[in-house]
Amino acid sequence: LNHPTVVVIPYQVSTMQLVELYRLNILMFVPSLDLLKTWCQDYDLMWEVSYGWPEDLMPDLHPGIPYQNDRPDMDKHRKEWSEKFDYWIAKSDFYLFPHLIHFDTWDHLVELYEGDDGLAAVNLSMMKENAKIRTSLLSQREEILARVRENLDCG
Repeated sequence: LNHPTVVVIPYQVSTMQLVELYRLNILMFVPSLDLLKTWCQDYDLMWEVSYGWPEDLMPDLHPGIPYQNDRPDMDKHRKEWSEKFDYWIAKSDFYLFPHLIHFDTWDHLVELYEGDDGLAAVNLSMMKENAKIRTSLLSQREEILARVRENLDCG
């Protein structure tokens, strides 16, 4: 909790650890989509995202959306893999959560961290976002409990 920031090296599209760190308002640096793509192509990072090679049994249900799973012969330097990656990985928590800081190279990460330009403001924005989410979740919980009480009174 006392550490100023965390560098996230993704291995899966969603992890509880990222959510926990975010809820603790810990600043996080995450590789940009282009950098992560390069790491996946060159070092097989995020190999856990696809398990096996199941056939797409209903391709007509999602026209224009790349099939999310790989094939055994899929080349990570071909257009098909690139389109799939760009579409699906961009929907990962570390690209959807607001206020995560994306870096394009290791040098860029050091510049962002050492420059300290706006890191306090980013942290404050995370705090506000988490407070808003907490308020919303508590409100939803109260609504659910009220419905449960209502149903118990009626039954």
